[in-house]
Formats: sequence, C-alpha cells, structure tokens
Amino acid sequence: MECEFAYVSLCEIIVDKAENSSEPGADMISSVYKTAGSPSQVFGIATNTAGWNAWIQLPGEFSGTSDAQYNKCQDENRYVNAICPLISADGMPCHAITDTGRNGVTGLRLAWGDWCNVKGAGFGVRYTTNTGNSLEDAFVWIKPGGESDGTSDSAATRYDSFCGKADGMTCVTLS
Repeated sequence: MECEFAYVSLCEIIVDKAENSSEPGADMISSVYKTAGSPSQVFGIATNTAGWNAWIQLPGEFSGTSDAQYNKCQDENRYVNAICPLISADGMPCHAITDTGRNGVTGLRLAWGDWCNVKGAGFGVRYTTNTGNSLEDAFVWIKPGGESDGTSDSAATRYDSFCGKADGMTCVTLS
C-alpha cells in the first residue's frame, strides 16, 4: 500500500508572520487548496522551509525591536497556532510540519529579515513526530544542510542583496 501525504509550503514573503496579515495569508492558502480541487492528500502546511526561526523562543528573537509590535508570531509554534485555525475555518485541513534543518542556534541574525546563509546557525532538532503540539505533525529537514541560499558575490548573475548582509556567510561564485 502506497501512502503519500502533502503539505503546502508557506512562503514567508507571501504569508507574513505578522498578526494583521495572517488572515489574508490563510485565505490565500485555502483558496489555492480549493482551486486545486481540495486534494485529499493535503494534510496541511510546511513552515520555516529553509528558514532560521526557532520552534519555541520566548521572548521572540526580535521582541525588543520596534517592528515587534507587528510580528506577534516570532517563533514557529506561535505561527502554527495562529494560522492553522484560520486555514481550517476556511475548509482546508491544517496540520503542520516545520523545517528545523537550519535553526539550531538562534540569536545570530542582526535583523528579522536577514535570512541568507546565516553564519553559525547549525542543524536544529532531528526528524521527530514528538513535537508537543497537536497541530504539528513533525519536525523535518526540508532544505539540505549546507545548501546555499544564494551568493554574496555582487558580480554574480544570481546575486541577492540579502546574501551580502553582515550576518551571512561569504559565498564565492566558482568559475
């Protein structure tokens, strides 16, 4: 018997963790699910995909910054608990899997939006279904460890300015 389960990956750029934007983001995800014919294989969402956010961190990593008032979900646990009821209310199943492959050490980023090749972040919790949250099915490593987010080489075709931040590793493009 073959078993397949699908989780919709939430792009942090589209579905921001800010409290005031969770509802439109949930509506968008639910709409995509319904447009796809409400496939029975979809169990919910994947969060922190290739991200750096902690599963639980109190206070949040950037709770003392001026933009913290706009971001009430500064860890993935709070985010799952905030967005899943909104998604479920709109008719889509919502359990979550969270990528912990790059959130082993927090507090390294200089700003919330610094996401590219964070120096020293390390592997987070290994794969487990023991999450402590009934909405969270598993912690997984989605993005391969050591895989670069992009290059900090400003002369490279694929240069991304976020990869040139001071808290990111310097990546050289090989010829």
